[in-house]
Formats: sequence, structure tokens, C-alpha cells
Amino acid sequence: MLKTIDVVFDGKSFVPTEPVDLPTGTKLTLDVPDHGYPGPRAGAHDPDKKFSPEDAAVWIEFMRAIRSVPPDPPTFDEYLRQQRGEE
Repeated sequence: MLKTIDVVFDGKSFVPTEPVDLPTGTKLTLDVPDHGYPGPRAGAHDPDKKFSPEDAAVWIEFMRAIRSVPPDPPTFDEYLRQQRGEE
């Protein structure tokens, strides 16, 4: 029997949106559709997300930084966590 679960790609891994009754380390195969157009890369900023004024200032700084050097961290959310001392 097959069960369908919803997952979210966080830029590195597919994370189930609800608990999954499988042993840790279980390997599965996901069928990922090719949507046929170059959309935003994994981990890109969600255009529907509303920034606080502080986050908007950090976003501008982040965009300046990735234009001049390879991005590290690769996503804005990771950059925010680093700036806030959460990592």
C-alpha cells in the first residue's frame, strides 16, 4: 500500500509536514515533477513574506553581500538566523 505525504523542501532536505511512521534512516524515492521553467532556486525568499523594517534593512545588506562574493550563507533565512545569533 502506498501513502502520500506532503513534504517541504527547506533548501537541503525534504521535510514531512506531519509525523511519518518510519524508522530513522529509512530511504525513500521521491518523484519530483519537472515544472518546465526556471523558478526561484531552493531556499529563495518567499515573495509573499512581509518584512519587518529591521528585516528589510538586513535583506538589502544581504543582497549587496551576495553580489560581491559567493553567498555564505546561501539563503536569506539562514543569513537572518546568523545575524540574530540563532546558529
